[in-house]
Amino acid sequence: MDELNKDMNTFCSDKTEQKGDLSYNYFHKQANEGCAPPPISVKLSEEEAATMHRTNSQNSAPGASAWNSAGTWEEKCHMAWVKERLGACLVGLGSQTMKSTNTLFITAVASCSGDANAVLVRGKARHGFDLVLSLSWEARIEDSTIKGTLNFPEISRETVEDDEILFKVSVDKEFKKVPPGLQKVAKGGVTDMVPAIRKQFTKFNIEFKTRVEG
Repeated sequence: MDELNKDMNTFCSDKTEQKGDLSYNYFHKQANEGCAPPPISVKLSEEEAATMHRTNSQNSAPGASAWNSAGTWEEKCHMAWVKERLGACLVGLGSQTMKSTNTLFITAVASCSGDANAVLVRGKARHGFDLVLSLSWEARIEDSTIKGTLNFPEISRETVEDDEILFKVSVDKEFKKVPPGLQKVAKGGVTDMVPAIRKQFTKFNIEFKTRVEG
């Protein structure tokens, strides 16, 4: 009886070892015998990292990120730069048609929304923008101060290049009590400034293109 139990224990032990040999660890060990040791992470020195960055930059398509050396599809937003540049071009612009005793200036970019992107396709960069722009203006007509807005519902590459820019001049609500005749003079002065503003849009478009396309 003891001999029989001993034989059964031996049989079960052999079965357990055979089952263990069929486990994932067993096959993984067998499959990787004789292979190279696993890679070891090594931190690059500052010089090595700088060299790698220069190499990636040289191999990248113009306007592409370092990861996009092939110059495939990539889109970058330039709205922050666009808002800053439009402000620099337009704020402070004054009327050249007002009487010497009157003044009229663009005082701020009240709002600027929309899209301004650089798109890289097959190694070629192109710029584009579609903006809704509102400018604040202030006029001093005789002894009255009048403030208002100059709205452009669509400023895009196409409307700028084709000179098809629409606009609307309005007086702020709190200045509606100013005599209508003076309001008319102020609004007329703002309208007369639009050609000069369009020139600034053209300048901005060229600068944006140069920034993106080089």
